[in-house]
Amino acid sequence: MSFRIFLLLSLFIFSCSDDFLLRRASSDYFPLKEGMRWTYAVNGDSLWVEVVGDSNAFGHFVTVVLRNFIEEYWIKERGEVKKFFLFDTVIAGERETLEMGYKLYYKFPLVDKDTWSETKLDTVLIAGDSFQHRYYLKTFSSFVDTVLNYFDCYQIDFYQERELIKLSDTTERHRIFRSWVEFLAPEVGVVRREDGGRVEILTSFRK
Repeated sequence: MSFRIFLLLSLFIFSCSDDFLLRRASSDYFPLKEGMRWTYAVNGDSLWVEVVGDSNAFGHFVTVVLRNFIEEYWIKERGEVKKFFLFDTVIAGERETLEMGYKLYYKFPLVDKDTWSETKLDTVLIAGDSFQHRYYLKTFSSFVDTVLNYFDCYQIDFYQERELIKLSDTTERHRIFRSWVEFLAPEVGVVRREDGGRVEILTSFRK
């Protein structure tokens, strides 16, 4: 093979690779357009998700998504997607709301072997005692190509941790862990989600 042919082939391969990466980077892996609807098979049952439109919720302009008739609030801005969380738990026999607000969920564009995280500290009052509340989210994204006949997919591994430390007695600590995995396809969104023993598999999608 002559040097000129080798050079032309190399340039062609690099050009195709660049086009491939640019296409992935410019794709929307979490589309939220009004009227979109996803149906999932979940352990022998069904789950449907639908974008119903824009609104205001808890001080922010949001996109409202119905997940089996339960409202979810999402914010998409500047390469970040945030979701509204209301988190409560039972400590010392008392159910308390520890936190409510918008938390980072995705960062775009997705990149192979990339990670992002968020940490927040605040103080909460539970049954008359003050606790330091630490919230921590870490993710890892990896390119997996094909999932359920969808191409150019990414896998995102989520790890979420909350820790409560009683300020008057730091030996009293409560830790809550959660981890789950999502598979996202361009212009479709989540095609598969694994959360403990619960698996959601996309069966139909309407734009």
